[in-house]
Amino acid sequence: MRSVIIILLLLIGSAGVIWLQIFLSKQESRWPGLVLPFSFISIFLFVAVALLLFSAFSSENVSAQTNQNSEAIGEVSRSLADDGQIRVQILLQVFNLFLLFILPTAVLFAIYAACRSSRKKKRALDKMSVQDLG
Repeated sequence: MRSVIIILLLLIGSAGVIWLQIFLSKQESRWPGLVLPFSFISIFLFVAVALLLFSAFSSENVSAQTNQNSEAIGEVSRSLADDGQIRVQILLQVFNLFLLFILPTAVLFAIYAACRSSRKKKRALDKMSVQDLG
């Protein structure tokens, strides 16, 4: 039951975003229709860079050792097997982010292009009808 509610909320949210994109794309100025696609791209870039930076700094294993005087010596060690696994995990996470943000961005750009082209056709027809009257 809980998953049905979550799916329903996601569908309602997606329909709301699509409706908002159509509304913004039909505005006289072209810039409002570009707000949502560029915000999705910005979020993707921010999260991808944060993920890469986080994984770069957290992939090192730090172990403490003591010397003869019982002083702690920090040692950073990385194994090649861990590096390969970490890189695969990072690539999979970036691919998931790509699917999560870039595909909806492509859909929003397609909606924008469709709305703007229909607006251009309507404007051209209005211009022709004014010329026919004149």
